[in-house]
Amino acid sequence: MFLKIMTKEGWYLLDDVESIKKSMFDITVTDADGLYGFVEDVLVHEKGEEYLWRLECHLRNDKVMNVLFDTQAYILNDAGKTIERLK
Repeated sequence: MFLKIMTKEGWYLLDDVESIKKSMFDITVTDADGLYGFVEDVLVHEKGEEYLWRLECHLRNDKVMNVLFDTQAYILNDAGKTIERLK
């Protein structure tokens, strides 16, 4: 499986994915939040309610990668065909 995520620089591809566990959570972003500066590049640059996807990607080499994003993403099968669109 592949994970394809849109970034500012273009598409990011993560390959050799065996399984993906999905979750989504809401956060409130304000100037006072220390989190705002940390996730500023990930979030749309607007204050207020935002959300992040969190994917726990289990790779075939037994590594686990946690991916946070708020953009468009696709889960693809090994042939490159879309299985699921996220967002």
